[in-house]
Amino acid sequence: MQDSPPRFTLLRLDSPNGMVSARDYSTYSGLMEGEIQEQCQAAFRAHMLNGTDTQALLQELDELKVYSPTKQNAHGLLASNAAYALSAPCSDYVELFGYIRNLYGEIDPTQFRRCRDTTSKIIAANPINPYLAFKSAPTSIWERLDDAFDMYKNSVLLQMAIIFDDDQMVEKMASLRPSDEFAKQAAVCLARVPYDPLSKVRVWQGISQPSMREIECRIYLQNNVLEQALDFNMSNSSKFSRTSLYKSAPEQGGKSEFSPGLFNIADLAINADDHCLRHLPGYHRFIKAFPKSIGDGITKAKGRTHGPALAQTLTNDLLSAGIPGHDILYLYLDDYTPGDYLDIISRADFQQIYVEDLLEFSKYPDDKNCAANNQVLKTLLSTVDPALIEQYAKTDVQLKSAFMVTNDKKYLGRLSEKAVENHLAQDLGL
Repeated sequence: MQDSPPRFTLLRLDSPNGMVSARDYSTYSGLMEGEIQEQCQAAFRAHMLNGTDTQALLQELDELKVYSPTKQNAHGLLASNAAYALSAPCSDYVELFGYIRNLYGEIDPTQFRRCRDTTSKIIAANPINPYLAFKSAPTSIWERLDDAFDMYKNSVLLQMAIIFDDDQMVEKMASLRPSDEFAKQAAVCLARVPYDPLSKVRVWQGISQPSMREIECRIYLQNNVLEQALDFNMSNSSKFSRTSLYKSAPEQGGKSEFSPGLFNIADLAINADDHCLRHLPGYHRFIKAFPKSIGDGITKAKGRTHGPALAQTLTNDLLSAGIPGHDILYLYLDDYTPGDYLDIISRADFQQIYVEDLLEFSKYPDDKNCAANNQVLKTLLSTVDPALIEQYAKTDVQLKSAFMVTNDKKYLGRLSEKAVENHLAQDLGL
């Protein structure tokens, strides 16, 4: 008895004509294990070998649709079956792709993008298999293949390759771009993984130290932490958080066969407030030339729940790079205009004004709105010569600030009686 030819599947992950809700990839073991992908590949392969033309194939799909509870049309079935077939690697992938593209060439080449209705769900559930499909295919078809996946042109493939530390995939991508253009693109993606001078990708590129562009991108990510107190969890694995770094997963880069189950890139996210930029080679050189890149972070820290610690870290970063404390205070914390800044630093009594301004922090409540501001003032005051603090701390507010930074009890002895009572009451929580 002769085996029946492989058949296409009626399974749809998208929402055809809005009649049913999108279905969950994980509820179908056949998708999870790659059986449906293989089934669709086998169906297209049989038609390819038999030389089935477009109209005959559509006729078969049209006959198949009568078994569909949603009465989906032949073109919809073609798109979903093509998406399954192309979303997993196989030995004759290039030939299958060519056959499917020729089918769409006779129908309408722009309709090939309808595959994205299905591939977007696959990518959200497990992007490794589409990644491996691209990896197994020659780069000459990537641009056309991307019409069905939207992974290559938007740098999702490159970001995944760097997260997977897949130097072979990175090398393929580098062959498609001028070297300087690719280096810039790679720097953006490298900024999303913890710095590792010995990673395979860095060794291949010959860049053990981060480029200045990479450092700039890391600073941008760090500043974004201050713009989103809690970054939302990305459900679609083709998206990347605005604030997160991602742990490397080199074990994924070595795969070549179908990867069963689920895989969400968001699970690799490192949701850290402090990206530890100060440990990067070249970081202090960058911020010495462009202190505003970090100063903007201090400004954004105001009013943020997790802002005080970051504000202190960024302030110390600027100080370590040789940026004067008064620049940090007036240009970034107080956001002076250039003219006002130049006016104040040109005054004969500028040193006194600066120290007295720092000594004012204890009058502000240490609440959400002022905590980051106070932390910066404390940090800057701790770098001031103690002799200057001694010289200019006169009022109760200034004396209390001086004590809080120096822990020298002589400043408490100079407080007024009322200030002492308030200080004790505050210490006792009264």
